Amino acid sequence: MKLAIFLTIIITLSLVPVSFAESGIYSLDVDAKSFDIPYDVNGHIIAMKIDTESKSLLVGLEQVKESIFTISPPTELISAANDNFIVLVDGYDTDFVLSNNENNPTITVPISDATEEIEIIGTRVIPEFPLGTLFVISIMISFVMIMTKMNLPSFKIGRAHV
Repeated sequence: MKLAIFLTIIITLSLVPVSFAESGIYSLDVDAKSFDIPYDVNGHIIAMKIDTESKSLLVGLEQVKESIFTISPPTELISAANDNFIVLVDGYDTDFVLSNNENNPTITVPISDATEEIEIIGTRVIPEFPLGTLFVISIMISFVMIMTKMNLPSFKIGRAHV
């Protein structure tokens, strides 16, 4: 009887995964557009964010165990010329494997215990140059050109009358 209970406990425990790997799809909202980013990690993703200044995708992690991190960001979110990505794990350049899955890159990176941040640097991220900014600049230039064509004293170029 005790042997049957012991075997039942052993079998039940063997069915529970030892590592609590998290995989799924992270939904990242950038400029009112949502991007689904598939990932797999032995830990927990806190957040993902696009850094337009460094043209990178930042991934915040916690409770990470030594394992392999895999991510497939859409090319319209981040891309690199000739697939020349740079991957930093906690600020250090690291080796990674790159493959293409349905025209999206799949990046596989070995990570160590307690990894907190992964940065994937490309050559282009969304928004590269927002169309709204371009529209505002063109309106401002048009306004200045119209005002200079009019004979208003505040827009005349030349010496001031003293």
